[in-house]
Amino acid sequence: MTSVARALAVVGQGEEARRILPRTFLMAVVAARENVLQVLRAGAALIAAIDRGETLWRVGQGVIAVEGWLGFGSSAV
Repeated sequence: MTSVARALAVVGQGEEARRILPRTFLMAVVAARENVLQVLRAGAALIAAIDRGETLWRVGQGVIAVEGWLGFGSSAV
């Protein structure tokens, strides 16, 4: 789904891409922690483009916090 979101962004459908991305994260959470990190890596440029990196920074901080709570450390992002 991140490929679809990126393709939509490339063809000027950024709003639709932003609607798809949250669903991609929900699907990834259900699947596994590693999938969430893969979605974050694949969608980082699109997320950064939303508001000049503010959302990406907040998502990264959230991942670091959760990783800490789960005992994985902060090196996953």
